[in-house]
Amino acid sequence: MARIFYDARMNEKICSAAFDLLARREYSEKEMQAKLWKKFPDQKEECQAVIRELLEQKYIDDDAYAQHWTEYYAANQRKGRQWYRQKLLLKGISPEICERILAEYFSPEMEYEAAKLALSEKLPSVQHLPPFQKKAKLLPFLTARGFSFSVAQEVISV
Repeated sequence: MARIFYDARMNEKICSAAFDLLARREYSEKEMQAKLWKKFPDQKEECQAVIRELLEQKYIDDDAYAQHWTEYYAANQRKGRQWYRQKLLLKGISPEICERILAEYFSPEMEYEAAKLALSEKLPSVQHLPPFQKKAKLLPFLTARGFSFSVAQEVISV
């Protein structure tokens, strides 16, 4: 059974709110901080103390969070490596963790296949256009989804 912590310096309401949030889903450190600071704007130091304890007890683990988040979305989204990197960075995951996790999940072949799948979704809507206009629509579509320009060009040229 996990050790539930309480320190006299920490507010029991903040601890309870943090555990209520964690009972619903995982949070990165930055996300938890934002949630607690929004709920307890005048108790930022106490919130930080709770977050430090959550980190120490591994209730919050940015590495595991990034891994689970990437695994889930990689199975359900047709996005490129840069899209995932940007989302993880916005969630407060360090660039080092981002690069390591993305290297695990995205080989160049996997990104190419994901780009092909994304392209197949868009292709029917531009099929009627001349080739140069089609390419002009498809390149921005793929790069906006986080695929590199070179991958986008390669997929379109096939």
